[in-house]
Amino acid sequence: MILAKRHVTWCVLLIAIALVAPTLAQDRPGPIPDVKESDLISTLQSTAPKAEKAMACKLLAVYGTEKAVPALAPLLADMELASWARTALEVIPGPAPDAAFRSALDQVQGRLLIGTIN
Repeated sequence: MILAKRHVTWCVLLIAIALVAPTLAQDRPGPIPDVKESDLISTLQSTAPKAEKAMACKLLAVYGTEKAVPALAPLLADMELASWARTALEVIPGPAPDAAFRSALDQVQGRLLIGTIN
């Protein structure tokens, strides 16, 4: 009897999940359409709030190329944005990010230096 009640409970639960799941999936944001690297670079070079610049760095970690390195490199010395810039620079292929890290070694101190070395 107890086993039958558990079985019914599980069946009801699974049916409820199956009915609710499509609705939840519709509320989730999809991929960002038409992300342009040039727009993200412009955000980094503007006077945009740091939160917007952090989001631009995050997106450049996915969509960035060597073109973004000159805009990301100065952020290695910014206490609030250095981690975001490093995240983007670490995944951009090519020699330019490595050169940016080496160049920043003379400009940063303390925790920023440790982050740049890592």
